[in-house]
Amino acid sequence: MKYLIAGAKRTGTTLLCAVLANAGANFGFPRNREWFRGSGDYEHQLMLDNYKHLKRARSVAAISDRLARREHNTIEANLRTLLEQVDYIKYPPLSEYLPVHVKRTGNDLNLIVVIRKFNDFALSSISKGGGVASDLSSIYLDTYRTHLLNLHLYGGCVLFYEQIVDARETAWTARLSEVTGIDAAALLQARADIIKPTTSSNKIGEVIISEECDELYRTFQQIATEIYSSDKRKQHKS
Repeated sequence: MKYLIAGAKRTGTTLLCAVLANAGANFGFPRNREWFRGSGDYEHQLMLDNYKHLKRARSVAAISDRLARREHNTIEANLRTLLEQVDYIKYPPLSEYLPVHVKRTGNDLNLIVVIRKFNDFALSSISKGGGVASDLSSIYLDTYRTHLLNLHLYGGCVLFYEQIVDARETAWTARLSEVTGIDAAALLQARADIIKPTTSSNKIGEVIISEECDELYRTFQQIATEIYSSDKRKQHKS
């Protein structure tokens, strides 16, 4: 089984990768890499290359099936090479496009979807790279609506950034342990070793910026206790 850490940028995917890696998950990087807020890491070079090919495939799909297929073949060749070496992969931008390509490599896949409240995601995104709320809302909605469908196709679980960073929250480790086989106690210890407590007086979370995004987040809250199994009947052969 292979695992995709999926979600939008600035939603805690790197933090989760650091926790998983320090608890024994194989990303192809050394254990005990330092994590700090504001960083982005754990993207293998082949996944960085795949991001370029995913963008190209999307841009040429409307004009040439042949050119799009060439990009898809490169993505799948990169994934085939990478997944011979590692069990876990991560690259948030366009992560919703990756599951079908992993399937085409002949590997079974589970998704670990990380989601964060939209207001905090938007604040972090604008602080890191600028942007506007309408574009960020579209990214958030497209990413997480698609991953709702991907969860039903490929299986896995949902985790929340707010719970991962809260030392009082532990239930998420049981779901993650059931999906990955990594001991829940090891996940908790890895979190304790990595995360430094912080405080914030930001009140933006009380403001409704996007009702659609907030409603989608609530939908994820409603399904978060579930562990999803793949539905291979709906995974059509290529």
